[in-house]
Amino acid sequence: MGLPAEISGPDCLLLALVCLALPWQWVLAAAGAAVFHELCHVLAVLALGGSLRGLRIGAKGAVLRAFAMEPGQILISTLAGPLGSLSLVWLAGRLPRLAFCGLAQGLYNLLPLPGLDGGQLLSCGAHLLLSPSWAERVCDW
Repeated sequence: MGLPAEISGPDCLLLALVCLALPWQWVLAAAGAAVFHELCHVLAVLALGGSLRGLRIGAKGAVLRAFAMEPGQILISTLAGPLGSLSLVWLAGRLPRLAFCGLAQGLYNLLPLPGLDGGQLLSCGAHLLLSPSWAERVCDW
């Protein structure tokens, strides 16, 4: 059985507009960096013994849903995406657009905001290092 994936109609329209507005080389580079980023998350979850429930692709990005994992496993699998994106910088000599998109995506995803990998990393780190009440305060702040 395959991994359930969802994409909405408005998101398809937005994607079509982006494809029309940007040069195809940049669209392919951004899509390639995004796919590699999510693949790194998937491989980390599977390597840590986790299983996947689904993938939602939308205008705000992709959301990978996994079954319950330990906080340390969540931390590692969350960090895998941005690290994978940042690793694309090594391809700058051969694929500069892909390297740039990977760098931009990796840095953006590390911002400590809800919905981004950085927000998830902050939450996991706080719950691993602090008491539950202090962890919630840090994440709410």
